[in-house]
Amino acid sequence: MGGEEIEIKVVSPQEVDFYAALLRKKLGVVPVALDINIMDAFDHQAIKNYFESEGIDATAIFEKTRKNVQGLLQAIVAHVWDAYSLPRNGVIEYGSGATGYFYARLKPEDVANWLQVEINPKAVEENRRRNPTARVVEGSYYNIPYREVPVICGLSSFDTALFMGKAIHQVAEALAPGGYFLHLQDVRPGVGCISAHVKRKTGKVPERAYIFEKETRDPIIAMCIGDEPVTVNEIFRSAISEGIKAIPGLELLVNDYVQAMRTIPGSETQGYFFNSYYRISPVTHAHQNAVMLVTLARKR
Repeated sequence: MGGEEIEIKVVSPQEVDFYAALLRKKLGVVPVALDINIMDAFDHQAIKNYFESEGIDATAIFEKTRKNVQGLLQAIVAHVWDAYSLPRNGVIEYGSGATGYFYARLKPEDVANWLQVEINPKAVEENRRRNPTARVVEGSYYNIPYREVPVICGLSSFDTALFMGKAIHQVAEALAPGGYFLHLQDVRPGVGCISAHVKRKTGKVPERAYIFEKETRDPIIAMCIGDEPVTVNEIFRSAISEGIKAIPGLELLVNDYVQAMRTIPGSETQGYFFNSYYRISPVTHAHQNAVMLVTLARKR
């Protein structure tokens, strides 16, 4: 299966939104009241305390699902790096987590001098244990001390930013002229980030949400804005886009869903969408696909 040719393409939300399809079909999806007021409940220090105390299991939980489609995720990253001729030396990654997955599994092999930055000291320690040759330090995208950086990147990390504008401003300050900000989102965005974005847009946090009926961990797949449910991935896509566009010195190049797909033996299609791994059968032409939200900006 690993030897099959991989097709990479940009796809519309309507083509790939697994959560929206579930909403339309009502398969295992139930509406619930959303009792949350993130912006009032947290300040910056409280957020820092939360992520510093979060257990290693919580920061490493996504790797198991990613392993099903690791080759496809690698192909997307390589495609983006090549298509936009991103620098291959001097990369700083924010929110690298306990596994260092971006560095250890997804980055192109010829990209050198990669520095991982992570806010959780327990995750930093675990990352160093798993990746003994990696450079991993403690820090936050709310306070970036580096300057003239060629590339700042993150893998499903800026989705925890309750203050997206502040985080993106710090990125812009740190980038070299012509430098790039690359963010890849492949897991369900954090509830805090998307709630904060909706509140900035509407003046209040959504009162209703939609969840997977049988899930217990971070089950929210959509929130109601007005009377309409909007999937969490689309809310996050809006949040990071608006954060970038608010900075005059940044140019948004890409904010699209990118799909990698390959034919596989059998009669079952396998899909990966924001850390949901699903199987559909029977089908005529079985394939495996994975989707990432790719966001790329360049400093003018």
